Parts: sequence; structure tokens; C-alpha cells
Amino acid sequence: MRIAAAIAKQASLASSIMKKINLLLSLYFCQGLLGGFLAAALPILIRESGGSFTLVGFSARLSLPRLLKSLWAPLPTLFRSLLRATHSKHWA
Repeated sequence: MRIAAAIAKQASLASSIMKKINLLLSLYFCQGLLGGFLAAALPILIRESGGSFTLVGFSARLSLPRLLKSLWAPLPTLFRSLLRATHSKHWA
């Protein structure tokens, strides 16, 4: 009886982990899809609609927040550690 319960618990845990992995992969796919559209399709669409090369160049700035993500991503961790040092309650 205990063995069956342990096996069921492990199967449930494995299923939960697979759901989280699938969600993570789906989010990365959607992020890559947007990046691919901005890099490949958007300049072509701008030129076909009569936009200038200057506008095509400025459209590359749309991907700037995604590129700078690695620079601002550590800030919430830094603020969290500073709050823990000064307050007893945690906000995140």
C-alpha cells in the first residue's frame, strides 16, 4: 500500500515538473517569435509600405528593452536584499 502511494506521489511530482517545463519552453518560444518578427519581418513590411531606410533603422530600437533586460534584471534582487537588511518583512 505504501509503495503504491509513493509511486503515485512521484508520478504526480513528475507531471507537475513537466507542466512547468512546458510552460517555460512556451514562454521562451513566444519571446523568440517576437524577436524574430522584429528582426526579419518588420523591416520588410516597412519598406514594402513605402517607409524610408531611416524608419527601418529606427525600428530596430523596438528590440532595445529586450536587449537591455540583462542589465536591469539584477535590480529587483538588489532591492530585495537591501530591504531584508533594513526591514523584517519581505515584499517578495
